Amino acid sequence: MTVSPPVPSDATCAVCSKPIRSGGFIITKDGETVHIRCRSEQLRLEAIEPQARAELARARASTVAAEARLRAGVQPTGGPWRGRCPVCGGPATLTDWRPQVDWTAIEDCPCLGFFVWTPLLDEGRLARLMREDRESLSQRIQDLRATQTEAWLTTRDGTVMGAMIIRSERPDRPR
Repeated sequence: MTVSPPVPSDATCAVCSKPIRSGGFIITKDGETVHIRCRSEQLRLEAIEPQARAELARARASTVAAEARLRAGVQPTGGPWRGRCPVCGGPATLTDWRPQVDWTAIEDCPCLGFFVWTPLLDEGRLARLMREDRESLSQRIQDLRATQTEAWLTTRDGTVMGAMIIRSERPDRPR
């Protein structure tokens, strides 16, 4: 049987500043006396705070990216900013970066987002893939994205009919 330590006389909760009665308190490693309920709520709020900050950062990044696209004159493809992923077929945001570069950004899709060389879309090469090939390609993109690396879908020889490959860096990036 465990016995709680005696409540110090005139003890107040370090979180809520209310008096502490017997039972329902803990003494932290810093020596503070705290109600268990207060400490639980404090820990819950501390856990929520980084999550809320991350959600705000994601929303802000999305807004900044959309503003940058508008300033650059980049037009979304596939309707009003929304479409379908050309690989997995799931809902996605497709952004065509032409005429600046021949790449389309595929975002918010089950593949975890990637870039595709736009001629592959224009010529219908991805639309003609078999379901098994799509699944395999999607899994390879997801595996690469899971390592926090960009995924660039292009062809080995730079022709539309060449062997498709996924690179971790943009192949035509100026050096």
